Amino acid sequence: MSKILDLFAENPQWLLVKTLSKTIRRQRATQFKFKRPGFLKDNLEGLPAGSLIEVSGEAGTGKTCFALETAAAALSNNQKSYVLFISSEGQFPSERLLQIVGTDCKSFSDRVLVEEVEYLENFLALIEKLPNICEKYSEIQCPIACIIVDSFTAVMRLEYERKDSLPRGDMLDGICSDLKEIAGCFKLPVLFINQVSENIDEPMIHWAHRPISKKPSLGITWRYLMDECIFLSFEEKENDLKERIFEVTKSQRKKTIQLKFKITNKGFEEAY
Repeated sequence: MSKILDLFAENPQWLLVKTLSKTIRRQRATQFKFKRPGFLKDNLEGLPAGSLIEVSGEAGTGKTCFALETAAAALSNNQKSYVLFISSEGQFPSERLLQIVGTDCKSFSDRVLVEEVEYLENFLALIEKLPNICEKYSEIQCPIACIIVDSFTAVMRLEYERKDSLPRGDMLDGICSDLKEIAGCFKLPVLFINQVSENIDEPMIHWAHRPISKKPSLGITWRYLMDECIFLSFEEKENDLKERIFEVTKSQRKKTIQLKFKITNKGFEEAY
């Protein structure tokens, strides 16, 4: 049984997101800061609390590494905080997290609450439990500092066919509305890892004045629902070499940027 279910074994009555008091007003968002000096701290500073953030890219571009750096920052900022990691991609890479943190102390990975979801039904059931989960951890002075979903695309891709775009749009809107309310109420960021698909239907999509061959999955509706979007990609170079490209493609606090980066044992680093 998961840590979350253990905590609430004696309380089967889950507080639904929809019953959160509408009189609660989200306070001014505070920064969820990256502590380790380096690429993410220099270029993002942190992730805004109360926001929904998407990181998308093809396999190998660094999406999960970004998620782990986010988790590492959350755990380092407060020695009592926890991270909720919702996984549809298999086992949580705890050893890689400790490598990024720079310690072999298991106290870090022990503060990651991992929930594995395979189907949309499982994910929706977990969302219903989130307000009570966050509230209970806050009561014992061990707040949930960040929620990470890796990856949401895997949960959605088998549920709707192309002809079902309208029902899917309604579903995405409902999910984001619920998670936005949770993020605001508990002053935490929600990070979604998204996959990509071939950009064949919308050839005019481009960022930083360049066309892109792949686009984030889940479409324009999903992008509209996000507060910030980050796109990771490869750029082909000579001799079959590839460079990693980091782009902020949507944000009210950061200008659109396009930067080269590399991944080391510590995580994201500047590439010169």
